[in-house]
Amino acid sequence: MKLSLYLSSADKLQRYLPFIPYLEGEILDVGGGVGNLYDLSGKKITVFDISEAELRISRKKGLETIRGDGTKLPFKDNSFDTVVSVATLEHIPRNKRNKFLEELKRVSKKKILLYTPYGENGEEYDKKLYNFRKRIGKEDKWTLEHIQNGLPTMEEIKKSFPNAKIKKIQNVKVWYFLMILQSIPLVNKILPGI
Repeated sequence: MKLSLYLSSADKLQRYLPFIPYLEGEILDVGGGVGNLYDLSGKKITVFDISEAELRISRKKGLETIRGDGTKLPFKDNSFDTVVSVATLEHIPRNKRNKFLEELKRVSKKKILLYTPYGENGEEYDKKLYNFRKRIGKEDKWTLEHIQNGLPTMEEIKKSFPNAKIKKIQNVKVWYFLMILQSIPLVNKILPGI
């Protein structure tokens, strides 16, 4: 594991670590941005993302990268053994989510690993975090996108993946507390990794 990832955010560790034992074969990380999954696993991963700036960081790590829209993956059916998408679904507008999930299924040969915040409780804490960060003058375009799109519901996820094994891996109150601490520059300087 890369120390820099640990020092950047305990939240990232909570998101990615549960997936490491399930990675196998050819791996596609949809919405993989800067390559956090690679940082933790060391496995060869193709990173697909909409952000060229984040993909440049992945390229510097030696990863294959492709820029594009997750609702139109440029791969043949069953191209990857494992398809991963961590903290991306909530950034997809609600009217495009089903297409995004269908694309993950289409290009996956064996398994899909999906992490997303969901539901009304998650939305409540997103609003609290966004308002806190706004009060301290910190821009937060990602949480604003959560609020604008609305978080996925468990029903949406179960509809797309009726036979999925669903495991809750974060508590929203703990996440919120960590995000508040991480938002305060002095605290984050003294206690990196929060």
